[in-house]
Amino acid sequence: MTPETSLKRTIKDYLNIMHIDWFYNLQGLGGYPGLTDLCFFDKRDDKLVFLEVKTPKGHLSEKQIAFKEMVEKYSVKWLMVKSLEELISYLK
Repeated sequence: MTPETSLKRTIKDYLNIMHIDWFYNLQGLGGYPGLTDLCFFDKRDDKLVFLEVKTPKGHLSEKQIAFKEMVEKYSVKWLMVKSLEELISYLK
């Protein structure tokens, strides 16, 4: 298992423990270029959040940057985290 896959699993486990509804975006054939790894519903305002998970040294691809800009143009939440702690901090 790659470090990024391990972090995604940890984040999914945390979201489940916190009873936060989420879904996984499968990449690959027919997937939207740049789509984030996960989406979840922010309990504070019931809004959807697109969540990109990266390792500490990871960075966004050009397609991911374009997707982020498109989503934010419509005032939709988009978040990138490189650790579980970053997600926990966001959710406080």
